[in-house]
Amino acid sequence: MTTVHASDIIIVLVSLIKIMKKIVWLLVVIVLAIILVGVLTNKDLDEYVFDNFIDESNAVVLAEQVPGNRTVVSYTKLSEPGYVLVYREDENGDRVFLGSSDLIPMGDSFNVVVRHRNGMRTSSGTKVFAIAVSDNGDGVFDGEIDNNQIAQESEVDVDAGAQDPSELTIAEIGELIEDAGFDVTAEEALETNDSQSTVDTSSEVMNNETETDNNDETDTEMGVDATVETETAIQ
Repeated sequence: MTTVHASDIIIVLVSLIKIMKKIVWLLVVIVLAIILVGVLTNKDLDEYVFDNFIDESNAVVLAEQVPGNRTVVSYTKLSEPGYVLVYREDENGDRVFLGSSDLIPMGDSFNVVVRHRNGMRTSSGTKVFAIAVSDNGDGVFDGEIDNNQIAQESEVDVDAGAQDPSELTIAEIGELIEDAGFDVTAEEALETNDSQSTVDTSSEVMNNETETDNNDETDTEMGVDATVETETAIQ
């Protein structure tokens, strides 16, 4: 019979402990590496996404909307400061002015939220349109003056079953922009981005909420004051 000495057991235990320490250190290194890569990737993504997302100078892109008293403009790029104007189509096929954004800076903006004037609501089955116009330099929207359209119109349907456009990920917005016919220059950023990461709209541009005496919902004149709110991405 083979005799097992206590010293042999101790030697084996010491060896196992050393091996376990190496495994633990290896796991620590792997975790730190993953965290470091994540930090660097997010940093590069933020810098890339919010700076020249597409080659075109001006663009407005809508995602399918859900019914409500606001319209979310997923992506806007302006060559000069301006505004996004939103309309809906009524039962006669005419366009009804829903509202305008506050002043949007030059460059890329994501998830611009336009709150409809007088609480007007869109319903499932209707269409919503968005265009961009340039500002005349005073920083206040006036439909009689600020009517120089600088971006091609974007048109989508309103559907109660649609995903809330404010919850789209960066990658999904990129696909949306490409579907609209634009070339996304941030392919590398889109490929490295976590598909669950949504656009950071932490920088919120507050607007002056105004009321108008003319509450006629069929009034399509752009000069009517609108109650709106915009959320723009950091340039």
